[in-house]
Amino acid sequence: PDPKYEELMAGVQGFIDDAGDRDVPMSEVFTPAMFEELAEAMTAAGWEGVDEVAELYTSEYSNRPIVSGFMTDKDLGAKRLASMP
Repeated sequence: PDPKYEELMAGVQGFIDDAGDRDVPMSEVFTPAMFEELAEAMTAAGWEGVDEVAELYTSEYSNRPIVSGFMTDKDLGAKRLASMP
């Protein structure tokens, strides 16, 4: 195993286990402008349900803490929207 990779993975796990004040709202990491760009690409690709996804981003996900409220959310992991090993 590569020691630098092992160090990186240990750091990531440490962050996930104890994000503390770095557990910021999701909208600070995946900003509304970034979401809008994604929504435009989804619409251009002909995807259905983009308005519903936008509503969910705004009402459900954007204000959740990125680690404790999103990355480690077991319900989201079960849907394979986002999951941790």
